[in-house]
Amino acid sequence: MKKFAVVLLMLCAPFVVFGGMNKDQQLDAGYVLKNITIPEFSDRASVVVNTVIDSSPKAVWDALADIDHWPRWLPMTKRAGFLSDEAAKLVTPENAKDREKVMEIKNRYPGNEVNEDWSDHWTRVAYEEYDLPWPIKNEWVVRRYTYDHHKDFSRASWKRIDSKREEDDGSWEVSVWKDGRTHLIYNYKVKPKENVPEVVFKTAVSMTVNSMIKALRHEARRRELNL
Repeated sequence: MKKFAVVLLMLCAPFVVFGGMNKDQQLDAGYVLKNITIPEFSDRASVVVNTVIDSSPKAVWDALADIDHWPRWLPMTKRAGFLSDEAAKLVTPENAKDREKVMEIKNRYPGNEVNEDWSDHWTRVAYEEYDLPWPIKNEWVVRRYTYDHHKDFSRASWKRIDSKREEDDGSWEVSVWKDGRTHLIYNYKVKPKENVPEVVFKTAVSMTVNSMIKALRHEARRRELNL
């Protein structure tokens, strides 16, 4: 009976912690609220993440928009960067699958990075390569990013040009929380080409999101302190 009570307490502990707290209170306390769903009879997954970061929206936005420096701080990011306008015109859904081809185009037409003043609206093509946790295979992806940057609300969204995944769209939304901190919403829709069991996929995504948010908190703080 005693053992049963201990197991029951362990299972109920998360609900005890959240019990009596509404969503805003959970965000205020620094929780990372995740909703990972895979609809019945579907192999597409939807990920929605809500959290509050103890840094200014500018610091968070600068970290997220500065793709060229993602490998320095974003977990599992092997390489990432923007393509110049000239290079982007040469990347097609067919050759975007070929990492060596994309890198050859990038090196042939370098330059044309996003200006540091982050204008109100711009689009860029970026390449990214990730070392992902087992059983998800490592990923090479080319995406088209659209940035809308304003004083109190900014949004970066992306659509895949081509990748190892059949669907790969999402967005970051950065806004001012009530006390000047940052409210971050991360939306991601993906259809992996690998058949991964649902429980394994959800666990891997949850762990990846936790490490990503932790790293973003640290990077935003570093930028605020000019370290």
